[in-house]
Amino acid sequence: MANCLICYPNHADSGTLTGEGWTEALPVTNLQTRFLGQVARTTRTTLFSPAVALPDGDQCSAVIHVDFGRLRYLSALALCNHNLTRRAQARVILWADAAQTTVREDFGWQPVWPRWFDTVQLRWGDDNFLYGQVSDEQIGQVKRIYLFMLNSNGFAANATSVQYASIYLSDSENVKGYLEAGRLYMAEDWSPRHNMIYGASLSWVDPSIVDSALDGTKWFEKRTKSRLAVFQLKYMRPVEGVNKALLLTQLAGITEDVLYIFDPSDAQLMQQRSFVGRLSELSPLEWWMFGLTSMAFKIEETI
Repeated sequence: MANCLICYPNHADSGTLTGEGWTEALPVTNLQTRFLGQVARTTRTTLFSPAVALPDGDQCSAVIHVDFGRLRYLSALALCNHNLTRRAQARVILWADAAQTTVREDFGWQPVWPRWFDTVQLRWGDDNFLYGQVSDEQIGQVKRIYLFMLNSNGFAANATSVQYASIYLSDSENVKGYLEAGRLYMAEDWSPRHNMIYGASLSWVDPSIVDSALDGTKWFEKRTKSRLAVFQLKYMRPVEGVNKALLLTQLAGITEDVLYIFDPSDAQLMQQRSFVGRLSELSPLEWWMFGLTSMAFKIEETI
């Protein structure tokens, strides 16, 4: 298990977003708003050859270009609240120049939905039996987030310095007739020197309202559930505790988005245990032992 990641700030918000295939009414810049329901939407799903061509001449359904304005260190990418199907693929390319003619790194096509299940967990007749991805039925029920680690092996944290990046999307079989997403998060990370201690938890928070009639009949007002990560970093040297943990609480507060990744080395469970959220409370930095500091975290998913 790799150490958890807390990614902040989101450099995609301060960068310049352009693209191809997106509508004027719901432009690609909607990916920079914090409202996941304010989506960016494409005009179609059919494949086309983008103006900034893929190195091997492949086609795509849409493309997002990001100019960060200066060199930025990036570790992780998240595309939230998308409608990409089980067969969708994404391809991230980092460019060395503003003209986007020299490839710095091409990560190749990757499935938007990686394997979730081992074969023994599925039945022969299940539509996801062959590749172990989330089923078509479950895609309409689970949180839709595409996660990608920006390094050569795709999973372990290793920040890359870059100014220009492109995300190509391919999902020509999407029956909706368009692709959409609500938030793009691209950030460097803080990976603590020592991982969260045992006792860390991940839970669902259900804000639904339950009321009872006079005869005891239960009535429900369903609301959207969100995830809550609770953990403690207990073995931080004072420099890490002050310059990382305490500084994060100052800069992010309880209002700014952070990207939490439970274990960047576990591709099979990454989507289920990672999300964009906020610090729901600011804990103090504690000097609990000579030369060691500690801080507790509660990160609540943004919905």
